[in-house]
Parts: sequence; C-alpha cells; structure tokens
Amino acid sequence: MSGAFDGWVDINVHYGPDVVPRSQTAVEAVEAAVAVGLRGICLRSHPGSSVDLAMAMDEASPATLAVLGGVTLNSPVGGLNPDAVEVALATGARMIALPTWEAEAEPNPPRKGVESIPLFDERGRASAGLDDVLALTAASAACIDLGPARADQLLDLVRMSRAAGVERVVVSHPFYAAQQYSDELVRAAAEAGAIIEHCYMQFDPDYPGKGSVERLIAQIRAVGPKLVVLSSDSGKNGFPRLAECLAGFHALLEPHFTDEELTTMFADNPAWLVGLAA
Repeated sequence: MSGAFDGWVDINVHYGPDVVPRSQTAVEAVEAAVAVGLRGICLRSHPGSSVDLAMAMDEASPATLAVLGGVTLNSPVGGLNPDAVEVALATGARMIALPTWEAEAEPNPPRKGVESIPLFDERGRASAGLDDVLALTAASAACIDLGPARADQLLDLVRMSRAAGVERVVVSHPFYAAQQYSDELVRAAAEAGAIIEHCYMQFDPDYPGKGSVERLIAQIRAVGPKLVVLSSDSGKNGFPRLAECLAGFHALLEPHFTDEELTTMFADNPAWLVGLAA
C-alpha cells in the first residue's frame, strides 16, 4: 500500500500504552502513516494529553508527515479544566475533545467507578469550565471535538462553540452506540456550523453494533462531502490498524463517491481541521 493515501490526514488515531489494550503503538501508527503516504495524523488519548508524545514523534518523523496531538477532557486532566486546555494549546495541541469515556452518553466507561462529567446542569446552564474551554479553543484556532455528547445537547454545543468563535467544530462518529444521532440531528448540526466525522471503526464487519453503510452513504449525501471528514478511529484492540482501516473505508465508499469527493473528505477537510495549510 506504499503511497496509497498520499495527502490524506487521519485526525483520529489511538495508540498504546493505554488503560485499555490497543492494537498499535504510536511508533507503529506513525510508521504506517509514512508507509502509505499520509500527510498528517492526530494522535488521540482518552486519558488525557497526547501533545508531548506527538511533538516528539513529529521531530523524529520524515518531513512529509505531520504528527499532531491534543487533549481529552476526562477526569485524569480534571474534566472541563481550562488550565489543562491552556497548557495543551501552548505546547501545540490541535484538537480539544470534550469528555469521551466519561461523557454522560457513554453507558460503559472503561474506567469503572468514575462519575460522568456533565456539560450542562439540571437547569441547562453550561457546567463550570465549559465556556472558558471554548474561549481558549477559539483564541487558538484549534479544533473542538464534541465527543459522544447527548443527542438532546448536541445542537446547543455546536451553537455555543460557534458563538464563542470556534471555527473548527467536530461532531464525531454519530453512528457510535453511545450516540446514535438521527439523520435529522446530524444535518441540523452541520447546518449550525459543525463538520461531521465518520470513522471506519463503526463500519468494520466485526464491530459490535456495526453501522449501516447504506445509511452512512445517504447521510454523507444529505450533509454534503464538503462538511464531512473520514478517519480511522484505529487502535481498538483486536481490530484493523491505521492503514487497514483507511483502506477498508476507501473500499466501502469508492463505488459511491467521486475521487474529488473522497479527496475532500480524506484529505482537504481533515487538513483544515488540524490547521495544516492547503
């Protein structure tokens, strides 16, 4: 597969060591990205920050590949902690993710006994820290990933992010079991200013609760490729690694989209989200 994905950018690459088993280390993910011609990857860590590791990997990688990182606002970094965001951004973070494993919508968090992190209180007011997190992200021109947000809060989060000045807002894997957003909600989120990220992992033949490829294609068509990003979400133990995920996703979608549309979703849009120049 050498050079198979020249210019593509994968914004959702998980790696080990982690608090759960992973199918790839950061070194293996970077080596695979170089081998297939990726332009950039964003390393993602549910327990916290991937920025230091990403910067070190970037220094050690060929100039053809940008290795980027971010921070995920789960409990190991204090949840909705503006200090964690400020430090991450100051050291090069390109992706700020709201709670994932500890999101209210996540029914089976890997870290047992840890309470979920609400984004709003019972009166619908933003939880402490959320406004500051959005303001810091906006000031840095970084991207915010809304995580597996509750369906009834998703539009509010998109609108709040945009109102705070965040240009790069991602609604990630809407087919994920913890979310299962309706097609109407996904379209409304895109119309409100979000980019919709679809990940291969939710469509792998062996994935529990595998999503409908037919519905995926229809949803991309309804939103439009210019508002869609395709990524691997690779690293889940027992499932394909980065290169195999991207190859599988391309094989699923190639019969239904033009080369230009696929380039928009696999290369142009993710590059913009993480701040790589055209």
